[in-house]
Amino acid sequence: MRNKKPVTNVVFPSSVYLTATAFYLLVAPSISYGAESSPVVEEIEVVAAAPRQGLSANVDSLPMHVQSLKLELDDVQNTPALGDLLSRRFAGVTMNMAQNNPLQPDLQFRGYTASPLLGLPQGIAIYQNGVRVNAPFGETVNWELLPLEAIDRVDLIAGANPLFGYNSLGGVLNLRMKNGFSFDESWLGASAGEYVRRQNSLEWGGNNGTSGLYVYASGFEEDGWRDNSFSRVNNVYSAYTYRGEQQEVEFSVQLGEGSLRGNGPAPTQLLAAEGDDAVFTHPDITDNRLVQLSLEHRWLLGDDMTLTSGLFARRLGTQSFNGDGTEYEECDSGGDEWLVEEFNDVDMDGECNAAIDADIEYVRDQNNQLADGDLNAINNRSHIVQRDWGGDVQLEWQRPLFGIEAHHHIGARLSRAITEFKAQVELAELADDRSTIGSGSFVPEEATDMLSSSTTGGLFFGTQLFLTEKLTATFSGNYLKANVKLSDRSGEQPQLEGDHDFQHISLSTGLNYQFTDNLSGYAAYSQSMRLPTAIELACADPEFECSLPNAFLADPPLDKVVVDNWELGMRGKASIWHWRGSLFYSRNRDDIIFQSTGGSIGNRGYFDNIDSTERWGINLSAQAQWNKFSGFLNYSYLKAVYGDDWQVASPNHPDNVDGLLSVEEGDRLPGLPRHSLQAELEYALNDDFRVSLEGQFVSSIHVRGDESNQMREIPSYAVYALSSRYNLSDRLVLTARVDNLFDREYASFGLLGEPDEVLGDEFDDPLFLSRGAPRMASIGLRWKL
Repeated sequence: MRNKKPVTNVVFPSSVYLTATAFYLLVAPSISYGAESSPVVEEIEVVAAAPRQGLSANVDSLPMHVQSLKLELDDVQNTPALGDLLSRRFAGVTMNMAQNNPLQPDLQFRGYTASPLLGLPQGIAIYQNGVRVNAPFGETVNWELLPLEAIDRVDLIAGANPLFGYNSLGGVLNLRMKNGFSFDESWLGASAGEYVRRQNSLEWGGNNGTSGLYVYASGFEEDGWRDNSFSRVNNVYSAYTYRGEQQEVEFSVQLGEGSLRGNGPAPTQLLAAEGDDAVFTHPDITDNRLVQLSLEHRWLLGDDMTLTSGLFARRLGTQSFNGDGTEYEECDSGGDEWLVEEFNDVDMDGECNAAIDADIEYVRDQNNQLADGDLNAINNRSHIVQRDWGGDVQLEWQRPLFGIEAHHHIGARLSRAITEFKAQVELAELADDRSTIGSGSFVPEEATDMLSSSTTGGLFFGTQLFLTEKLTATFSGNYLKANVKLSDRSGEQPQLEGDHDFQHISLSTGLNYQFTDNLSGYAAYSQSMRLPTAIELACADPEFECSLPNAFLADPPLDKVVVDNWELGMRGKASIWHWRGSLFYSRNRDDIIFQSTGGSIGNRGYFDNIDSTERWGINLSAQAQWNKFSGFLNYSYLKAVYGDDWQVASPNHPDNVDGLLSVEEGDRLPGLPRHSLQAELEYALNDDFRVSLEGQFVSSIHVRGDESNQMREIPSYAVYALSSRYNLSDRLVLTARVDNLFDREYASFGLLGEPDEVLGDEFDDPLFLSRGAPRMASIGLRWKL
């Protein structure tokens, strides 16, 4: 039996209790007053049950947990990206700021992740007007390229959902964008904040009853609160909409480009010595360029039948530059110092001579010259071009089935993706500030030139039966067939070649019962699957380790991941308050994890299937409004654990045995908190001025690399924000916001690495942390044209 640190007791700060008490005092008296309800997190009357919006279903009749938000000015101004907003508003949503960049969060919901980082196991599907926006190469999400102010509504549909295709393991984010009919105003916006944060936007929309046009453009940049962390992003979104008596056509164009610096976690000893704004090595730059075209057609074939279809094409180009400590050793041979790949146990002191030269694997550059031993760093460079296109069609109708009122839909989808991936490793030298200076010498053995292609097709169906006035039953399913091909274009890595076929039938069923007009409950079972991504298939052989996200070396098969989800839920409303709650259990079979075998931040290794992972949890939320007060309170519990005993590679763990840890059934997954809480209390002084206080609590988490749960957890934290809005006139609106109001020091993410590779032997603590941003104030102004 392993020695484990005692489980850290979760202690809710007194300030969290005060927030909960304030909310109770807000809600309790309201029950007897009968004021009209107006919740902050809006539970809309209808929701699209599939990616395309056809005959939308009443959310109270569906056996699923749905959270919806119609975005308003208060939500989007002074907010850098969608992930930040969702973590403040939706129950069960938390963020790991692994890159310490507000535009590059790891968003988590029910133990599943949507992240921009290649190599993380993704489990949340994201659709924008029916178009899947997870990038095909690694299922990643570029949060900075989702134009926040152009989003009209967000639906977070929890649980596995076969109607939304593959990778909808933990849930689906369904985004509906604005058009000239939903937005018929014109605004200019500008905001500024600390750390030289600046944001500008132009939004215009209008229609003549038949044709509508919407145009949005924005720019964002900041120096960042950490050293050497400048980022910028620009987005343009436009939609032309035609509406006839029976048909609607919408064509949208989206352009985005940005340059992000996310310098990631830093060693705890370095943070203690130089402050929370210190970075380990830099730069870590990601440049993205996006072009997306979408055409959507909706045809009303009658009062109870609609045909929707869509076409899309996307091109996403990404260039990354990551400066890091070298993975090579220095060798002294006859007074000259050279880099070697390994000493092969000949001379571990680094003193080599001509007598043993034959046993040493020297590093040579592209000119076959020995690499100078003074080159103590590397620059990982990669260039990825992802092109994907496809279409779908969906028919919905309402017709009795065997005399039972019913709502049906069937559909088909087909998509194709081609990705070009090139990467190389440049030898470099570390400067005094731990930036890297390139030498122009590259290591040919570390270069990758790969082409991947995937074809994915599927058929789906769904039926909702209204068995009685109170009882409804739903059945849905999806058949998916996919092919993923990898090819080596360099001719030097034939082991990359691969051709993989996957297919699966996913089903779901559920019952919903309306106990009263204001109380309903449901029970549901659902299933979905995740395809191994091209990046995982290209890095799945323990004999050929790779460095994420830069080099891929081999292509053995990986199994698909299948998730089964069971859920019970209740929702209700009384007088001035709304509430919902759900209890869920999900099990991932053949889950895919990354086996870290080394690297300064644990980014070298390979992907592998393990038996299973499991997630239990509760999501609770309530919203209310009483007189001039309004507010909401969300609470979530999550127990995410490994479902079997297995061994994980973790060479940087202080208790590893031959580089391995023994993980036992029931050990918690790293990076996922047990408890999370969000709350807001808003007061409207009058029709023109209101102020609100927000709070977030996240409990302790295990660090990545401590899958066996033997080290102390990263402590829990609570942060608060204060925001206000003042209508200076009918055409001028002033907003202000202060995040991390009490300047709380905390960490949202941690991993195990090798700080001594760069900082020296005195830095012997392997723990790296991503500190949370300090107090940050911003102010915004919106002018109606």
